[in-house]
Amino acid sequence: MTALKSETMTHEAGISKVERNPVANLWLAALTIVLALFATCTLVLVAWPILAWIGANFNG
Repeated sequence: MTALKSETMTHEAGISKVERNPVANLWLAALTIVLALFATCTLVLVAWPILAWIGANFNG
């Protein structure tokens, strides 16, 4: 194996072992929860009037 190939493999192995900052993990978790709540609330606020309209017009 050439020296260049060996160095490339070592470098790639090092990249896969990088760990994320614990503070970044907390921010990522918080933003994920906020995004999930936002998406859920948006879907409910959009779907509720549509379902009410369908129920009123089609006697559902």
